[in-house]
Order: sequence, then structure tokens, then C-alpha cells
Amino acid sequence: MPRVWRRQYLLRKSGGDGRTTVFNLSKHLKKHNKILLIWPENQEETLIAYSAVKNLREAESPDISWAHWVEGESAELIAGLFPEEPMVKWHRKESAWHDADLQASVASLRDFAPETVVNLMRPCPPVLQAVMNATGAEMRICIDERCLWPYANVRLQQSSKETLAGRFFQILSPWRYSGFTPQEHWERIHSGAGQQASASEKWRGASAVPETTWIYLHDVENPNRPLDDALHALLIQRLKNRDGGEYALGVAAWNPSRAPWERTGAWSGATFLEACNLSELLGILESSRGVAAGHGFGLQFAGLTEARVMALLRKEEAEYDVSAWNPLFQVEWV
Repeated sequence: MPRVWRRQYLLRKSGGDGRTTVFNLSKHLKKHNKILLIWPENQEETLIAYSAVKNLREAESPDISWAHWVEGESAELIAGLFPEEPMVKWHRKESAWHDADLQASVASLRDFAPETVVNLMRPCPPVLQAVMNATGAEMRICIDERCLWPYANVRLQQSSKETLAGRFFQILSPWRYSGFTPQEHWERIHSGAGQQASASEKWRGASAVPETTWIYLHDVENPNRPLDDALHALLIQRLKNRDGGEYALGVAAWNPSRAPWERTGAWSGATFLEACNLSELLGILESSRGVAAGHGFGLQFAGLTEARVMALLRKEEAEYDVSAWNPLFQVEWV
């Protein structure tokens, strides 16, 4: 279908453009009762957006009802961060406007009837822009600057040099303009007593002392970051510049699929811990001396804990740097 025809089709099916382009922002934000959050498509961006969303929720009335539109792979993560709140799951590969599952999801959003939509996805595909319109929400914010009227009707000021965290914190601007006082600070997630006990048992099983062990967070399912001798040498070199005390270097394997893997070379004698779920991972990271990780889910998850983080980022991954907000997050460019 040609792009113009597709746009007209989605516009017509999602409610058209007949609603007014003008409304009083301050009055709207002081009287609305329901907010729909559309989360980023991948998990690392979802974790970066978490702090901005928490700051927004703290500034808003405690009586506000929240709902979440989440890509399927992030559903468990969002359910853990915001338990017992309504959530709609979607999968990009399976989403076309005429798809029965998508139509059922749109119907559930219309039943929720949000007055405000905050869309954190970028890029936001046309079908998701149509979903925003179809909710009937009077105020529709989208951080993707290509999402235009009638799908979004509140534009956020963006800079091409802005990091992702900076873009996500921009969602607070309409509330500031309207007299709210949202803070802009980095959020932390904390383990419970059970998670701490489980982590302590793992450390004892590895015959390691967490307070003196830096761990490299290895994503078993990411073939682009092999656990090789070159990485080990790089970490030893960079840690000398970061930590002047006595420490050991170990590896924590993030392995939710329980895939087989092995340690070889310089890593063969290193402390080894494995986490197969987020609860285990949180306990291990939180109790360590520090965490080193490359770009990905593990790095941004570590950035929400109380652990010191050494981020191994390439220049083309600069937008994932959150050190301007997180004082425990330090970048080593590789």
C-alpha cells in the first residue's frame, strides 16, 4: 500500500482528525484522571525511561490511574516495576491495523479511556501512532519528532545531541509549564530480604567476597560481546584507573534462557555467578564492589541499582550514556 494511502487508511480507522487542535494544557493536566504510557520497544531504552516516568508519577496526583502499552518481551519487566497496573502487550511483527489481536487491544484501551497518552517509543511505527489517536485521549505526547498531528498534539523540544535519558526527561516539560514541580533525579530499584539472602548464597557458592569483587556482566545470548582474553585484558587495564584498592575480577552471566556456555582462557579461573531471572540478577549486582558491562539490557539494569557501574561504550553508543543523571555510572569509551 502506498504511504499516503496507508496514512489516510490509518487516520480514518483510528478516529480521523476532527478533534480540536487547541486545548488548555494547564487545565487538562489538573483535571485528567487516566494516563496511558507507551513504552520503548527494547528493554534497555525502557530502563533508561524508567526514571523519567517515576519522576512524573511522583509529581502527579496519587489518584491518577495508569496503564501500560508494552512490547511483549518487556512485559515481565514492566509488571515487576509497576505491579497490578493494567497492561497491554503487543508484538511489532504481528501488528497490522486489521489484525484481530490489535483490534482487541485497541478496544481495551478505549475501555480504559485515557485522557492523556505519553508515548516513549522512538521510532514510533504508523500503526502505533494510530493506536494513540484511537484511544480518544485529548492530550497525546510522543518523543518521536516524526509523530505529528493528529496522532500527537503536544511537541517536545529535542536536540540532536541529546542523550536518550535527556529525551525521556523532556516528558516532564508540559507538567512544569502547567505549574507542577516534577523533580529530575535518577531512580533506584532495591532487592528484598529474600533476594539478598539468595545472592549471599551464590557468592558463598563461588567462594568469593562481593565487597572486593568487580564483576563483568556477560549476556550469554549476545554473540557480539564474546567473553575472550582481549576483553579480560581491557577490563584489568581500565579497572586500574577506576579502583585503587584490592579487588578481584569475576563474571556474572545473565542467562534467562539457561543456554549452555563456557569460560575459557583468562576467564577460566575467574569467580563465576549466573542469574537466570531479574530477581537473581538484582541481588548479585547490588552486592558486588562494582559492575562492568557493555551496551545492552544488563548495563542499563545495573544502572538502576546501587552498584558502581563502568560502562564500556563505543562512540556510536553515546546516546545510552546516563552519567549526567546517575553519579554511579561512569563511561569508558572503547
